Amino acid sequence: MIDPPKQKESYFEAQGNKKTIPTKTETLYANAADVRVRKNIDDLTIEELGNYIHAMDILKKQPSGKNYNYFAELHNSASVGPCEHARDSFLPWHRAHLLAFENALRASDPPRTAKVTVPYWNWSELPSGSRYAKAFETEEILKDRRRYTTPICKTAGQGQCDPLSYPWEYLNTQVLNVKAWSSTGSDNFGGISNEEIFCDDRLDGAYGSLEAPAHNGMHSRYIGGFMSSPSTAARDPIFWSFHAFIDVLWYNWQTREGHKVDTCLECQLCFKAWANDGIYVKVSEYVDSHAQSTDGVNVSYDFTPPSILVASQKEPFILAHNAWNGSTDLVDEKTVSVTIPANPVENAVVEIEDMVNASPISYQINAYLYPADGVEWNPASLEFRSNYMVYLNSIWRAHEGHQHKGKSTQTFRIDLAEELNHLQEQHAGENWVLRILTAKEPELPPETVEALDTIMLGAPPSNVNVDEALKIGEIKLSIN
Repeated sequence: MIDPPKQKESYFEAQGNKKTIPTKTETLYANAADVRVRKNIDDLTIEELGNYIHAMDILKKQPSGKNYNYFAELHNSASVGPCEHARDSFLPWHRAHLLAFENALRASDPPRTAKVTVPYWNWSELPSGSRYAKAFETEEILKDRRRYTTPICKTAGQGQCDPLSYPWEYLNTQVLNVKAWSSTGSDNFGGISNEEIFCDDRLDGAYGSLEAPAHNGMHSRYIGGFMSSPSTAARDPIFWSFHAFIDVLWYNWQTREGHKVDTCLECQLCFKAWANDGIYVKVSEYVDSHAQSTDGVNVSYDFTPPSILVASQKEPFILAHNAWNGSTDLVDEKTVSVTIPANPVENAVVEIEDMVNASPISYQINAYLYPADGVEWNPASLEFRSNYMVYLNSIWRAHEGHQHKGKSTQTFRIDLAEELNHLQEQHAGENWVLRILTAKEPELPPETVEALDTIMLGAPPSNVNVDEALKIGEIKLSIN
């Protein structure tokens, strides 16, 4: 475990408000020894869904205090929360946020709402609705007209639809099998540790495998609307069920052998509104899902991972092509020549250095490996992406007002050993091209930007040169 640094002044002490840091978190509205099971929103009974909607409606109509807007601003506002991203406190912060919101729902109108839990939306499976779980398309209080609406393809040959972006097969192999929590390398699940006790001292480090691309890509490309920006995301009621499934995935990761949250457990989670009320929240209070907060709330999920079918390998075999539809605006690209080795390799690593992780816009990093001769470069083709796309990562736009101190870039790592070993039998000695590019996520329609009422979803700040910010750094290729 990383030893925490020596204790410093808290946020409110640094501001001259000499409050004493409580030794125990006063979790909002929680009851001791709560046992809660969160269910898939598609599996809720009519009564359970009705109670959830009723509680949500009360919080939305409440004019002040700890109402819906209060909990939304804990995420959206840098002066109230702010939400934590691009660091290994990302998952504990959102788990604490989710529990506090759930506690408020339960307290809204007991006894009817006393057992309400936030249902999760399993976005790794085909949706029960057109693009989302049916409730988010049929229940008025859970709808939002600003989201993307293109249907998800459910049958072979279906036209005018999008493929499912992050199916369980991808999450299982590319995300949940990553063992390290916060290693200093690029392969980690939780993000790189900042090792600072207090929120205001914290540096952004790097995304973990769950946050990028899956979390980021779902926000900006799959859902859109309010969810496109960290400054507005929690205004959309789908936010809570989306993040409940993020927590399902963390919960699943923690059950796997050799997977341990190994980080600064004494570090404070960023909730400035809570700190101003004398509430001090630590990472350690949210690592164990069965004993969340100092009140020991026991949270589990009614979720069974699907069986993984062995897919037929393509050339080369990749899984991450569905999240990009080929229409994104290219910013920069670089190519590297690769000779397919004649013998099996143990390591084949590409490192893309100094890529921005505190970007003024959302963007993707993509990499393709394809023959130098005989194959036309055509990333707009789903077939081409299925055959030759070997890497996809998604960077979510920076939070408005976030204090991105120190390191705002990271190195992204691509492991090509599996692809190169797969190609040896038929292509040894051939020259292939590794093409790496950065591409802007599509801009939202002007009417949507106007409806969102936030500059963060319009053009980037005038003093930011997007093309320069998204330039590809040095590329290093090592094969042995």
